[in-house]
Amino acid sequence: MSPLIYYIIFGNYWLFGIYIFKSISTLDSMIGYKNKEYINIGYFSAKLDDFLNYIPSRISIFFLFVGSFFLKIIYKNMNLFLGIHTLLKDHKKTLSPNSGWPMSFVSGILSCKLEKIGEYTIGSNFNFPVPYDIIKICNIYISTTFFTFIFFILFIYFEINIF
Repeated sequence: MSPLIYYIIFGNYWLFGIYIFKSISTLDSMIGYKNKEYINIGYFSAKLDDFLNYIPSRISIFFLFVGSFFLKIIYKNMNLFLGIHTLLKDHKKTLSPNSGWPMSFVSGILSCKLEKIGEYTIGSNFNFPVPYDIIKICNIYISTTFFTFIFFILFIYFEINIF
């Protein structure tokens, strides 16, 4: 989601926008830890990555909702409104200001508990996922990716024709 957002924001300089975003994201992945060795540069890269992903993580809920909406035909037990409820209740439980948004929404629609022991528990009133839930989340991912891709292709197409 984030690279696509920066593709749109940077317009004619889209490749520059994607490179900047991916560089910061990679820097965060490599040294964005808050330990003594990397605190000086790691803290800044982690905060900058959080800032750059702030809007995309929240926009992703719309695409997850749309992708999941069409999968309700196959999976009758998916509850989109429970996803929204869990999102509103649990999105702040992770250390990251962004990752809790899509995680809590998916936790709710699948009615699955997601836990990182000692860090957070999302959907604490649900059971842990079973192997079949992995198939469902893969299908949600595919469906969401498809609708996100179609949306951005249409957006880019109409933006180019407008200007």
